[in-house]
Amino acid sequence: MQGYLVRRLLWMLFVLFGISVITFFLTVLLPSDPARVIAGPRASPEAIAKMRESWGLNLPVHVQYVRYMGRLLQGDWGRSFYLRTEVLPAILRRLPATLQLALAGALAQLLIGVPVGLISALKQRSWLDRITMIFSLLGICTPAFVLGLLLLYYFGFRLPIFPLGGYGKPQHLVLPALTLGLAGGAWYARILRSSVLEVVSADYVRTARAKGLHERVVVLRHILRNAIGPIVTMIGSDLGYFLGGVLIVERVFAWPGIGSQAWAAIEYEDVPMIMGTVIFAAFFIVIANLLVDIAQTFVDPRVRYT
Repeated sequence: MQGYLVRRLLWMLFVLFGISVITFFLTVLLPSDPARVIAGPRASPEAIAKMRESWGLNLPVHVQYVRYMGRLLQGDWGRSFYLRTEVLPAILRRLPATLQLALAGALAQLLIGVPVGLISALKQRSWLDRITMIFSLLGICTPAFVLGLLLLYYFGFRLPIFPLGGYGKPQHLVLPALTLGLAGGAWYARILRSSVLEVVSADYVRTARAKGLHERVVVLRHILRNAIGPIVTMIGSDLGYFLGGVLIVERVFAWPGIGSQAWAAIEYEDVPMIMGTVIFAAFFIVIANLLVDIAQTFVDPRVRYT
C-alpha cells in the first residue's frame, strides 16, 4: 500500500504540473491583452505599456510561466488583476459556500440515485422499473441549468416555498442541491441498476438466500455491498469536481462559490485567478480520485489483491 500511495502521489504531481502548463499557455496565448483590461478601456498606450511591464506581461511566455511556478511553490498564488487582491485568500473566501453546495449535492445524488437504482433492479421488468428508468433518462438528458430553472419556476415562483437565489440560510441550499441531485442521481440509478443485476444472480447471493437469511440482509450485505463499487468511484469524482466549483448551478441560483468567481475571472481575462482556480479544482479532483481508490479496498476486499 505504501508503494502504491507513493506512485499515486508522484502521478498526482505530474498531473497537476501538466494542467498548470496547459492552462497557463492557453490563457496567455489567447488573443487578448490583460494589461488593457487592468488599465481600463480609456487608458493611453503609455499607461497600458507601463501596466504590462509592472505585471511582467511583456516577458516571454515561458519566462512568465517559470516565474509564476516559482512563486506558486513558495505559496504565492499571485494577485488578481480584477479584484486587486491575493488569489488564494479570494478563493478560500468562496470555499465555504462551494463546500456546502458540494456536500449537499453529493448527498442528494446518493439519496436519489441509490434507492431508485436498487429498487429498479430488484423489480426488474415491472412497471416501477420502467417508470424509474424513464425518469432517470430524462434526468440524464436534461441540462443542469434547465433543471435549475424549472425548480426555480415551480418552487420559487409559482409555489414560493424556497427563495429564488442567495446564500446564507438552509432554505437557500435546497434547490441548488436538488438540481445537482437530480442530474447526478439519474446517472447513479442507471449505473447501480446494471451493477445490481450482475450481482443478484451470483452464487453467494443464492447461497445467502438458501441459508434463510432475511431478504433485507441479503440485499444490503450481499447485493448492495458488492454492487456499490461504481457508485463509490462516481461520488468521489463528483465531489472533487463540485469542490472546484459548479459554474452553471452557481450562476442559476446566484450562489457565491468558486465557479462564479472563475467565470468572472474569465470575463475579465484575470490570468492569476484563472490559474489559481484551475489548480485549486484540479487538486481536489486528484485527491478525490486517490481517496476513492483507497475506499474501494474497504468496500470490495477483492481489490486489495488485484
